[in-house]
Amino acid sequence: MFFVMQPGVEPGKHYKITFKVAETGMRSIQRRQFNIFVNGRLAYENINILDNVARDTAFDLVHYTVATKSILPIRFGGVNGDAVSSAILVEEVAAVSFDF
Repeated sequence: MFFVMQPGVEPGKHYKITFKVAETGMRSIQRRQFNIFVNGRLAYENINILDNVARDTAFDLVHYTVATKSILPIRFGGVNGDAVSSAILVEEVAAVSFDF
């Protein structure tokens, strides 16, 4: 498990977080799985990159959130194997509405 604290965000503002991931270590038989939490809430559960793309292929996971503090806590937790992320891009965006 590891944490990323993104400083410089403003409470109440909307942000788009793009997790750049690629499976470069595990083979399909081993099935790495991990969770991502943003602002203390589960954003992605049981991610298996190989369920989405082939090994050694880049894949983006996009999550929208509203900052509650001047930092944006992001936590990764391994379910099976360690979590992986090659980069994290945080961008301020206009308010986003979700239709469920």
